[in-house]
Amino acid sequence: MTNPLDIQVKIEEEHIFFVKEYPFVHSSVFRSSIIYASEINDVCFNTFPYSLIINNNEILFLENSHRIREELISFAKRNNLPMIDRDDIWYLLTTPFLDTKFEAGERTEIASKLQRYFTKGEVRSTRWKIGTVLWRNLFFGQEWAYLGQFDYLRLKLLLSQSDYWWSMRIALRSYNH
Repeated sequence: MTNPLDIQVKIEEEHIFFVKEYPFVHSSVFRSSIIYASEINDVCFNTFPYSLIINNNEILFLENSHRIREELISFAKRNNLPMIDRDDIWYLLTTPFLDTKFEAGERTEIASKLQRYFTKGEVRSTRWKIGTVLWRNLFFGQEWAYLGQFDYLRLKLLLSQSDYWWSMRIALRSYNH
């Protein structure tokens, strides 16, 4: 399997090609390696790595680099694709697992954003579910700035098809909202 941190893409006129096998076996592009502009709903630069929503139901991650950002902006403009900075739900959910102390105002803002998409009970149960995966960060990874959906997917030791698509439904709450 490809190292999930080593996503490499080639951006063409009307499609994006994954140079190496996409790192998540349950993805719709795992075997095909090509995403056509007509499948892309939007491009997002506020996730890490950068991401695309395809077919209104899946987020795909691309490499993060200045070169890719510039090529992706050109690609999106050329193909009339929206470039959206939406609430990154996975970041909001994973803040308790970062090695960072948040001020009261920041915690209130995070809780307020989450309430747009979840009940308090859903936030609690989702964090409980992802906790066994993301607590490893506090003990081994020491990530202090950002954890997101990509991190959940790459850190989940036995990522099942249902886990993969569950993570998509969670992430897309800000898209479908």
